[in-house]
Amino acid sequence: MPSGTVRTGTTVTAVTALAGGGFTIAVDGEDSGSIRADAVIMALPAHRAATLVSALPGGLDHVADGLATLQWASVAMVALGIDTDHLHHPLDASGYLVPVAERRTVTAASFASSKWAHLARPGRALLRVSAGHAGDDSALAMTDAELVAAIEADLADHLGLDAPAATARVTRWERALPQYRPGHLERARSWQHDVWSTHPGLWLTGASFEGLGIPACVRQATAAARRVAPISA
Repeated sequence: MPSGTVRTGTTVTAVTALAGGGFTIAVDGEDSGSIRADAVIMALPAHRAATLVSALPGGLDHVADGLATLQWASVAMVALGIDTDHLHHPLDASGYLVPVAERRTVTAASFASSKWAHLARPGRALLRVSAGHAGDDSALAMTDAELVAAIEADLADHLGLDAPAATARVTRWERALPQYRPGHLERARSWQHDVWSTHPGLWLTGASFEGLGIPACVRQATAAARRVAPISA
């Protein structure tokens, strides 16, 4: 496979460690078959990585079990375009959070057009609202229309919204946010160490391990690339 190739529409179904070093990656999809690799960075959600790790030899069942039991929260993101005449609270902050104890559909709202000048339009506010949290996927079970209506009802209480949004776009992210329990970082690093020491050249990384924000994932990606670079050289 040429350097720099990105293959879309392809699912990795297995990673096999070769006796002489390196790996074979079985793929299915538009270009099914196998790929020979000197090293593999497995940047997958933990529950997906667990399936691949469980098939590897070398006594890694404890790693696969740990990955499989990591809990996740699902979230729906709703972008709303609202005429400012229908809002009766100043959008003079970056947004707000809603405690779980309030039992609302909205868990957070970001005043996107206040935070980012290029999104500002005269007479129109852009809000990015999240719904759903750990242990409660009810927002994702709603239809788009039901979800938007429930969010608008919350915004009526929070921001004085007195009319439906002019535009709305719903995006659903299932099992999107890993939930780290106390001691997670130590466990995650032990999973990485055990896989690497058993199969040098195979590194686990991503939001399931050392942070789920973009900066954390960039940092992890950079560290992963530096780790495997000597093997791939």
